[in-house]
Amino acid sequence: MLPMLEKEDVEWADYIFYMDDSNLRLLTRMLGSNDKIYPIYKWTSLIPYIEDPWYTRDFKKCESYD
Repeated sequence: MLPMLEKEDVEWADYIFYMDDSNLRLLTRMLGSNDKIYPIYKWTSLIPYIEDPWYTRDFKKCESYD
C-alpha cells in the first residue's frame, strides 16, 4: 500500500511515479486525474512493466535489474 500523499506532496512534486496498475488505481482514487502521474517504465528502459509480485507470486522478476 502506498504511504498517504498529502496535498503539499503533490504540489511540491514534478512527477509521481507508480510501478503497477494497483498503484495507479490508488493514486487515481486519491488524486483524481492528474498530469503528474506516470508509470516508471515509461521513463527508463532499465525497468520494464512489473506486475505486482504479491499477486503473481513471481518475486524473481523484481529482484534485480542490472
